[in-house]
Amino acid sequence: MPGMEDLLARMRLLTTTSAVLFWLSLAASAEAETLVGVAAPLSGPSAILGKQVEDGAALAAEANGVAIKTADDACTADGGAAAAKEFVDAKVDIVVGFLCT
Repeated sequence: MPGMEDLLARMRLLTTTSAVLFWLSLAASAEAETLVGVAAPLSGPSAILGKQVEDGAALAAEANGVAIKTADDACTADGGAAAAKEFVDAKVDIVVGFLCT
């Protein structure tokens, strides 16, 4: 069925993201906030999927007391590299996403 694979991939990604954020919230100390980098295609033809990833990560982060930094990877190799650099510069603790690269 067309589109079913995309739906399953999105559900798997959101479930994995939520699980990682939940685990991190358990491991985070009360003094240091955990910062999770979320790489998603927020521009270009895959932006609708990226927005769903961003929204799901924000909900999971809020529920689990962690902070997120979102970066647009634009579903390109160059965008992925730029997002990775943003995460290094921001000193994020863990990164999730990178759907296309």
